[in-house]
Parts: sequence; C-alpha cells; structure tokens
Amino acid sequence: VHCNDIRSLQHAAAGARAAGAAVVFNVRDVKPPGQAYTGAWRLAQLADRVLVLSREMQDALRARLPGALPGTRPSTPVEFIYSVVDPALMHPLPADARAALRRRLGMHEGELAIGYVATVNEKKGQLELLEGAGAALRDRVPAARLHFVGDFEPERDGYARRCRDAAARLGLEGRVVFHGYRAGVAEWYQACDIVLLASRREGLARCMIESLACGTPVVSFDVCSAGEILREHDCGRVAPQGDYGALVAALEELAGDPALRARLGANGGRAARRLFDPGPVAAAYERLYRALSGGASG
Repeated sequence: VHCNDIRSLQHAAAGARAAGAAVVFNVRDVKPPGQAYTGAWRLAQLADRVLVLSREMQDALRARLPGALPGTRPSTPVEFIYSVVDPALMHPLPADARAALRRRLGMHEGELAIGYVATVNEKKGQLELLEGAGAALRDRVPAARLHFVGDFEPERDGYARRCRDAAARLGLEGRVVFHGYRAGVAEWYQACDIVLLASRREGLARCMIESLACGTPVVSFDVCSAGEILREHDCGRVAPQGDYGALVAALEELAGDPALRARLGANGGRAARRLFDPGPVAAAYERLYRALSGGASG
C-alpha cells in the first residue's frame, strides 16, 4: 500500500499492516526549518519505508520526524527516489525553433525572459518576490521581463490580487506578466533564458527539474534539494532563503553572461537525463516493491 500523504497514511496504514501488506509512505514536501512535525507524523513508524524525492529530503526527514509510537519499531528506513521528467516533452529546442517559440509567446526582441512556473500562492512567494526584488531587478537588469506562468485568479483569490496590485504599485507594468494557467508549460521552460524559484519551501521542485531538462538554468532560493541539484551539477545558482538581494545578484550574473547561461543549461540537460529519466526511476520503484513484497511485516 503506497500512501502519498500523511492523511492517506492515517487512514490506511494500520489496516494495511493488519492485513499483512507492506506500507510505503511517500513524502513530497519538507516543512520550513522553524515548523515542527506534529505528533501525527509519528505514524510514519507504521510504514515499512518512508520514501522521499532527494538526498536532502532524506537527511531532513531522518533528522526531523518525531519518535516512534509505543509498540512500533524504533526507526523506519528513509530512502529517496528522484522524480521523473518526460524527455519526449521536456527537452531543449534548436535555436531557430526556440526563436519562433519566443515570438509566439510574445517575448520581445532582446529581452531576458525569466520564467516563474507555479500556481500563484503564498507557498510559492510571488508577492514577496515582487516586493523584495521587483524594483532592483528592473533597475539592475533592464532587459529582464518576469513571466509568471500558473493559476492566477485575482478576481477570486486575495493573494493573487495582492500580487497584481503590487506589480502596479511598484511600477512594474510591462516588466511583469501574469499569464495564468497554460497547458503547454514545457514551451515556457524552453523559451525562457532563466527559470526562477523563490518558494518558501519545497521537496524537489518540479519546475526546477523540468527546466533543467529543457536546457534552461535555474536561480533558486535554498529550498530543499536546490543545493543538491543546482550546485552539485553546476546547472544554476542558489541564494540564501529570503535574501532577495542575493537572488537579484544571481540573476544579474546570468543576465550578463550568455556563455554562462549556455554552460549551465547544458549541464542541467545532462543532469536531468541522468537523474530523472523514467526508465531508471521506474526500475528503482520496482526494486523497492519487490524488496518489500516478501516481508510485509518485516
């Protein structure tokens, strides 16, 4: 029985174990450093494996999950298996096809297109990004244009409305575009010069790994897994969490050096093919399930 969040674990784990089935508890996000895991997370000890999405997540969960429930094993093993990225969909484009795509998406000639691919909400931090970095980015990188791609409904959602109003109040009209939901998100990764990630927290950010698969470098706050992927594989830049000055400095560095962007993008493409290819990832899940199938009560 594979549980994809704490609620499914609460509902299914005890019954599954009573029936003799193995339990996998898949954790896909990490709480911020100052936020404790509640007592409900002690139920993780009912699982045969806690499964996460990166080595940094593995380290974080091992250190932060609360102790075992009375009568359960002292510690459930925590393993990681990376997410997959579909290489048939997420891949770099030839220069001529990319230029045509940028024109179709409305990117200006000579602009530095920075993509932020995420639903507009508090976790993703678009409002804080605008207020903390919008004016500095406008002044220090004149060619920059920030493209927010993801659900955006200011008429119904207060956070989205505050983002829209902040862009106007800060004089960022024309420099910030809210595109809303777009089905063809791969083309935004392919068309942008840089993808930006300024979330409050992540597990293994999908926009990061999909961007790398498309050959586009990433600038990110130091959310979980960013250092593991971007630093270790030299495919982007990582700024301290909440340091908008450092974030703008990293964007400015990449904006002024097309050769650096190309090198980081090529490194990212190689890393994505090695780490997130569906074949090896599916094989890792198969090995895990086979290992557990003979010892559900182990």
